[in-house]
Amino acid sequence: MFVSLALSAALAAEGAVPVKPKPVFGFSRVDILSEDPGFWINDELPNILAYPLRPTLRFVMQVKVVWSTPIRGLTVGTSISSQSVHYERNIFGFESVTVGAGLQTALLLPRGLWVDVAWHRGPYRLALGLSTISDASWGNLRWDSWRFLPTVGVGIGLPDAPKTED
Repeated sequence: MFVSLALSAALAAEGAVPVKPKPVFGFSRVDILSEDPGFWINDELPNILAYPLRPTLRFVMQVKVVWSTPIRGLTVGTSISSQSVHYERNIFGFESVTVGAGLQTALLLPRGLWVDVAWHRGPYRLALGLSTISDASWGNLRWDSWRFLPTVGVGIGLPDAPKTED
């Protein structure tokens, strides 16, 4: 028994023990303040003292769970109010700073795009960006009215989630 433990420890130290494969899709983080679509920080936060119930409900609706994919740097986000696909890469060789772009949908209807710059530190992510979003919906399939909104994202999740450099 002691021999098998010693042998297992030696093989593990040499890297001979196979590593468990990464799941195809997995949890990456929760964005407490989501950049997608950016309505809460621009439309609801200014009214939180006057009408606290509506901004509180809309805050809960915008909290987004972000899932990793097999493609490095590509994530899928899901919240009550929005779904998104986002791709981010490290910039200038900085491991903790990324630049990204994403597609926003509502009930899987494409309705906008956003770009961001994010800073990752352990399990935390802080992002600043710009969102462009239309008024399109399944009841109004028109993309002729657009808004441009500054966005802020605050997320917490797995400490190694943003590894986007090959």
